[in-house]
Amino acid sequence: PPEGEVTKSVFMSQSTDIYTNLALEDWMYRNMDFSNHHVMMVWRNEPCVVIGRHQNPWLEANVPYLAEKEIALARRNSGGGTVY
Repeated sequence: PPEGEVTKSVFMSQSTDIYTNLALEDWMYRNMDFSNHHVMMVWRNEPCVVIGRHQNPWLEANVPYLAEKEIALARRNSGGGTVY
């Protein structure tokens, strides 16, 4: 694009696996230049609980229940609260 112009992209993941989607997000963050490229990544995961970088899973989620119900527990590289 011409200097000063911003490129915009939307990436739609075909995966419903939280670990795959978080890995893709991390790869994009580490390997793409976002200075003139705005990116929106869209995904939908199977049921899972995702905690922030500095959160304690034992305080944020019922870990035995997640294991019993085979619900994935994942940690993202960014901060923020726990989401289901």
